[in-house]
Amino acid sequence: MFRVMDFAVEVAAKREGATRFEVRPGKIYPAALVDLRNAVKSGRSVDGALLIYYNGAKRMPAEAWELALVPRGQVDESDVATRAVALELTRGWFTELLHRSINGPMELHILKDENWRL
Repeated sequence: MFRVMDFAVEVAAKREGATRFEVRPGKIYPAALVDLRNAVKSGRSVDGALLIYYNGAKRMPAEAWELALVPRGQVDESDVATRAVALELTRGWFTELLHRSINGPMELHILKDENWRL
């Protein structure tokens, strides 16, 4: 079971009443990517905003998911856009799952990491 709170560190919020998290891309992307792919493969029932990412993931070619796990500097320029779409779907999936785990407004800061830039 993918537990989003294992990857999110709560920090001081910038907006009053919000819960702010920082996450490391090298930790969230691989784990969330596996969860999203497993959801699609198993036909897991999803609803709401998760459907956007789930349906998008269903349309992605298998090689996109492999590319998403390769450090950005090692990806051929011709594959960068495909990789970026897979990572964006993964980010959205993670963000929605994290938001569902709290009650109220949320802020998310994904720390910078050159290996994980889109």
